[in-house]
Amino acid sequence: MLQVTHEAVRVAVEDTGPSHDETAHRGTSGGGQGLVGMRERAALYGGHLDAGPNTRGGWTVRALLIATPPHTTTEQRPE
Repeated sequence: MLQVTHEAVRVAVEDTGPSHDETAHRGTSGGGQGLVGMRERAALYGGHLDAGPNTRGGWTVRALLIATPPHTTTEQRPE
């Protein structure tokens, strides 16, 4: 699910359960930042991330990212 508005971006990714394909996990190093890194990134945008098991035997990850106006600078002029 992806929902984009002027105020926020919401995304949800659902895994329906364990894969029966043994090759599905090959090549994964496990050296990433995982959920901790994703939560930190979501917080950078004023949002949050939740993850946990779902009713289908897999996991669901949901994130909310707050849309903010671009940073503007105000030039001060000498009086």
